[in-house]
Amino acid sequence: MKVANDILVRLGIPGLLIGSLARKAWTGEYRGVISSRKDVDVIVLSSSSEKHPSRFEGGIDWWVTCDPVAGPTNGNDCELIYAVETRNALAPGLYLATPDFLWAWRRQELLFFSNRRIVRDAQQPRIRTNPLIVEYPVPPPQALEWRFTARDRWR
Repeated sequence: MKVANDILVRLGIPGLLIGSLARKAWTGEYRGVISSRKDVDVIVLSSSSEKHPSRFEGGIDWWVTCDPVAGPTNGNDCELIYAVETRNALAPGLYLATPDFLWAWRRQELLFFSNRRIVRDAQQPRIRTNPLIVEYPVPPPQALEWRFTARDRWR
C-alpha cells in the first residue's frame, strides 16, 4: 500500500484501494490480517492516460479508465463492472474505499455473475467502526460516486 501511495503522489493523482484487502480493512479482527494479504488493487481516479501508472508498476494491480463508458481495466485487460468518478477534488495519494461502496460493488458483482454458477455470500459482514488501515484516509462520502457499467456484451 505504501508503494501504491508513493506512485500516486509522484503522479499527482488520487487512487482508491478496493478488493479483498480493502474489505479486510473493514472486517478484519486484527491488523495482522492486513499484512497477510498480498494482492493490492487500486482504482486510479484520473482518466488522463499521461497520469496512469504502467501495468503492474510497483507490483500493484492498477485499474485505470480511459473510456468514459467502460469500467476500469487492469494490466490483464480485465474490466470492472462499475466505475468510480470524483465529484470533489482529492489530494494525490491512496484512499480507502468506504464499506458502503465496497459491499454495494460486491452485491452488483454477485448479481451480475450469478448466472455463471459463482455462489458466494453477498451479506454485508459486521463492519468495524474504524478500519484496520489508518495510514490512508477514507474520502468524504460526497467526494466520489460510482456507477454500474456492465454492458450487454458481457452476458
